[in-house]
Amino acid sequence: MIERKSLISATEVQFALRLGLGPLRAWSDFLADCNRDRTNLFGLQLLPYGTRKMRAVRPMYCPAEVGDFIRAVWAEEPSLKKSWRALDKNDFMVDTAPALPWRCKARQVT
Repeated sequence: MIERKSLISATEVQFALRLGLGPLRAWSDFLADCNRDRTNLFGLQLLPYGTRKMRAVRPMYCPAEVGDFIRAVWAEEPSLKKSWRALDKNDFMVDTAPALPWRCKARQVT
């Protein structure tokens, strides 16, 4: 039976894992190793739901399965739920002139 499903790319999964579980692992490497059955996290693996053919075959993931994976990891290690944080933010001095190219707009504050 063919169904229509909304799937997300590996990049979006990496972002969700980073937000949900923090910088526990290099998530791109973790997903690639799960696809090859080389790793797990607390005995859990996150596998693609299907593939998308572009120039190369790209794994696509079911958002519900990603959420289930994050909740299962939280159940195995409750401290991760409390310690996760959003992406790192850095302070910048920004010139907001509209004609300025993006390469010249910000300078990091050290």
